[in-house]
Amino acid sequence: PDAIFDGPAGVDRYLMRAAMAGLLPDEVRLNTMRGRQSADLAGRLLASGEEVEASLVAVDAPRANAYLDLNKLRHAWADVRRQITAKSTHRAGTILLRGVLAGLYLNGD
Repeated sequence: PDAIFDGPAGVDRYLMRAAMAGLLPDEVRLNTMRGRQSADLAGRLLASGEEVEASLVAVDAPRANAYLDLNKLRHAWADVRRQITAKSTHRAGTILLRGVLAGLYLNGD
């Protein structure tokens, strides 16, 4: 549910910000500025394919698996690799990235 993505004082993307604590500098992690980054999301993921694959392996653990459908995450990634479309880009943002971030958070990574 989207409610888990909102933090104190109405800060959005809270789950992602919490999961990235210690991995990203606070200047980046706590930035609330918005841009049009998602327009090239699929292309950026493809360029970092090894990291995406490693992230999927990292979230494949019992704690995250209790909540995540890893097959659905892998399917969203396969869609991007097969063809970049508006639908595959949307699924990459809403299913793949949210799932990976939630999984890393749940696993304590």
